[in-house]
Amino acid sequence: GTPDQLNQFLNKLKTQQNSINIRKMRFCFDLDNTLVSYPTKHGDYNSVEPKTQNIQLIRELHSAGHYIIIQTARRMKTHQGNVGRVIADIGRITVETLAKFDIPYDELIFGKPYADVYIDDLAIHALIDTTKEIGWVLNDTNENGQIKKAIKGFISPRHFQTIEQLDDLIIKSSSTDYLKGEIYFYENIPSSISDLFPKLNRIETNQVAGISSIIMERIYGVTFSHLFTNLCLTDGRLIKLLLSLKRIHQSLSKDSIELKENIYANYSKKMFSRFNQFNEIYQKLDQYFQSSIISSEELMNNIIKYLDEYEKCQRGQHSPVIHGDPVFTNILLPSDGRIVFLDMRGALGTQLTLQGDINYDLAKIHQSLVGYDFVLLDKFHLISSSTVQTYLSQLIQTFQHFISTEYSNLINFNDIQMITAHLYFSLIPLHEDFQHQIQFYELAAKLYDRVVLNEY
Repeated sequence: GTPDQLNQFLNKLKTQQNSINIRKMRFCFDLDNTLVSYPTKHGDYNSVEPKTQNIQLIRELHSAGHYIIIQTARRMKTHQGNVGRVIADIGRITVETLAKFDIPYDELIFGKPYADVYIDDLAIHALIDTTKEIGWVLNDTNENGQIKKAIKGFISPRHFQTIEQLDDLIIKSSSTDYLKGEIYFYENIPSSISDLFPKLNRIETNQVAGISSIIMERIYGVTFSHLFTNLCLTDGRLIKLLLSLKRIHQSLSKDSIELKENIYANYSKKMFSRFNQFNEIYQKLDQYFQSSIISSEELMNNIIKYLDEYEKCQRGQHSPVIHGDPVFTNILLPSDGRIVFLDMRGALGTQLTLQGDINYDLAKIHQSLVGYDFVLLDKFHLISSSTVQTYLSQLIQTFQHFISTEYSNLINFNDIQMITAHLYFSLIPLHEDFQHQIQFYELAAKLYDRVVLNEY
């Protein structure tokens, strides 16, 4: 039959008048990033936002008599699998959230094991078209299967993203506001460096929902993060990465011809704002360290003082194009040996631009070289071993030598270290794991001390 006939048939199955006996089924839905978003405010599950289509799906399934189970792994990593502590911590908020968004269920199960990958022969991926996968047509939809009207009281998703694979393409979706910098980068990328990024297939934007998707080629390769933490990042590979990054810095963009943007927009002001917005997190760290390390407010004030002087003396190195976030997690080494960069920033503060401070990009590399990826991959305990320390020292020396020979001698490595300290301090609220927050803070304080003591 035609698509219209199929839709008519599926709609008829939902009515009481159909002559086909439909078996009542048990549907088990995950909660976060399936029915609601991840928290838009770090660690605050009151700030989750509804996934409109999946909520309408679960309502209609429940209304049709199917049995609905909702399961969640919330806080399972934080509480190391202790379900009792999980429920005490997050139970009330979770139940209130389900009531707030009118999400029906027959069972609510806390304690879903925390894992990086779930493999199941009956699974349906929550980030693709769930209605199509189970053969269900939602009420009040248009010909494209999109909900015509938002559910009352809902607001569009923001500040989170979903990644899905479709054949040889990667589909990256989020609020348009969240992706606008990367979209701007793709739309204005100089042709001379286009080989350093995944090829853009297309950009799709739903103006009504405020959601955009970047559809790009899938790159088969290993991240520099995994190379680095498995002690497989050689000097040669690091230099190859740095030469590729330098190509970005040497390229020309159209917007740089018209006006030089404020390359200091992501420094002091952003750090101060982040500290005030997430002050409770920094206070918790102060309580943990109990004055054994510099307090968060003092550390912030000292770093800001340095960065203000950095701006006043115009020590930033303007470039028509920077990446904006070249940490090792955003860099791939494909089998053909080239370098591929992901997740470009495309903004300075709120201003869309390819321009920026070269030192900012170099500090992002330094951020990885001093241990960022070891923290992310829960390998930070290895960093104190003599083998890893020797490995890190060698790579940092290679990095410093590259900067001194390939970039202007105006670049001061102390500046790069202090910018890196600022990066570590500012990223703390973006990570929920308290151990990671502790380790990031220790790295920020250590880098600050190095500059103050002038160890380099």
